[in-house]
Amino acid sequence: MPAGTSWTRYISFLGSAMLAMFVGSQIVHGFYNPLDDFEKTLEAERDKYRKEIEAMKLQSQQSKKPS
Repeated sequence: MPAGTSWTRYISFLGSAMLAMFVGSQIVHGFYNPLDDFEKTLEAERDKYRKEIEAMKLQSQQSKKPS
C-alpha cells in the first residue's frame, strides 16, 4: 500500500476523509445557501448572453451590407 500502511489503515483513512469532505460540503451549503437565488442568477446570465448574441448578429449583418 502507499506509504507502507496496511489496507485497513488506508481504507479507514479514506472513509474518514470522504466523510469529512461530505460533512464540510453540507455545512458550507447550509451557511452560504448558494442555490437560493439560482433561478434568478441563471435568468440574468441567459439575458446577458442573449443580448451578446443579438449584438453579434447585428454586427455581422451590418458588416455584410455593401457601403
